[in-house]
Amino acid sequence: MRGGLRGVRQASAAVVWLSMVGLTLALAACSREGLRADEAQSHIIIGEMFRARGDLDGAMAEYREAIQISPTTANAYYRLGRALHSQGRVDEAIQRYREALRHEPYIDPRTHDFFRHPFPIPRFQAIVHNALGNALNDRGDLDGALAEYHIALDLNPSYPGAHNNLGVTLKEKGDLDGAIVEFRKALDLKVAYAPAHYNLATVLELTKDPDEAITEYQEAVRLNPELVRAHYALGSVLRTRGDLDGAIREFETAIRLKPDYADAYNNLGVTLKDKGDISGALTEFRLALRLEPNHAAAHSNLGTLLQEQGDLDGAIAEYREAIRVRAGLVQAHTNLGNALQSKGNLNEAIAAFRTALRLKPDDVETHVALGSALLLREDSGGAIAEFREALRLRPNHPVALRGLDAAIKAQGPKDPP
Repeated sequence: MRGGLRGVRQASAAVVWLSMVGLTLALAACSREGLRADEAQSHIIIGEMFRARGDLDGAMAEYREAIQISPTTANAYYRLGRALHSQGRVDEAIQRYREALRHEPYIDPRTHDFFRHPFPIPRFQAIVHNALGNALNDRGDLDGALAEYHIALDLNPSYPGAHNNLGVTLKEKGDLDGAIVEFRKALDLKVAYAPAHYNLATVLELTKDPDEAITEYQEAVRLNPELVRAHYALGSVLRTRGDLDGAIREFETAIRLKPDYADAYNNLGVTLKDKGDISGALTEFRLALRLEPNHAAAHSNLGTLLQEQGDLDGAIAEYREAIRVRAGLVQAHTNLGNALQSKGNLNEAIAAFRTALRLKPDDVETHVALGSALLLREDSGGAIAEFREALRLRPNHPVALRGLDAAIKAQGPKDPP
């Protein structure tokens, strides 16, 4: 009996000893893993310092070092993906975001048992899904982006950035009402959120609510005075509302913030022309073209100004340059036709008008211009057809009515049957 008891005690001692050895080894492994995680985190912090300085290559080197030290560090994959995305390397960014999620698996808050596993919803996952949605959007996969934003919002319904990005993608898919809902949700969560105010304004402008759009643009620039695109967009809508001075102020602010902003120079030129400042408009159009020689709208606008000043050859050259850059620019074809007609080149003018109408068959003014050119070429039947089409599109158009009357008279009485 004693022997048996001694044997049990010896066996128990061996078990205890082995257990202690196992525990020591496990603690050592955990300690090593903890040290690796700490070292990886140090590289991530250094990487963030590089990123803050604008050195993305240096940042990525640190993130990669963190991954090499601790291959399961999801945060390092996420930050590497973000840096790659900033460099325009979208496919690589998507891969890294997905690796981050592989190491931080998706937890569905609607089905997860928080009583048995009472840890909070991982907001990090929401951030990564949102970033993945942005990358998929940039790659043109709008449906994939929508799916990621919805997952992000399942994980964190109070995530204003995900609501904002979801709204942007819904707008791109043509769901303007849905986009407005998401932008307003973002603003309910974060009132002082300039990008959401700006994005909401762009949709309100599309839905023909310019006054509210102006209010949202103004709030966006109040919250972020350096938001260049908001100053530019505000200038554009103010111009359409007739506030030329306000529009000029916003375009000039956009240019001050971004001196190489060719679109802002072009629109400033258009607004100065509206105010009668021809010299100022010429300067702005030429500055736009100096910055962006292939700016089709600036070529067309400069052509219009030169034509109004009587420089038909200069105007024709600018219209042709605009068409070379953007063959589908309808107004440039129409303006080219008008300039060619003024030079007496009726056949070329008619060809330009016909090209414009192939691009935009319901352009009333081009039908009128083509009818006038055909009447000058003594094609009364063709002129009548064009003037009638213009009147079908816009009844009581005064020039079309006069042109139709002149064409009918020029045609003379029909021969009796």
